[in-house]
Amino acid sequence: MNIDVQFTSDQTEIVLRLPVVEFKRPADFDAALSILEIFAGEFGVDPELDEQDLRSLVDDANSAKVTHLIFKINEDGINY
Repeated sequence: MNIDVQFTSDQTEIVLRLPVVEFKRPADFDAALSILEIFAGEFGVDPELDEQDLRSLVDDANSAKVTHLIFKINEDGINY
């Protein structure tokens, strides 16, 4: 999966950009969830997302013609 990872200059937040077109197979959703869990672990937070949640986000993004899912991860949790 092709992703973009950015750290803020003070390293208090990570921004992940996941291309919507990359979600084609069940394994793609599993990979994305694993990536989110790894980065969330850096801040000691639980992603609180499952495969169905991620599928819903991808469906919403496709309907809105959005090209990327953007997740901001910090000590307060994950925003998308």
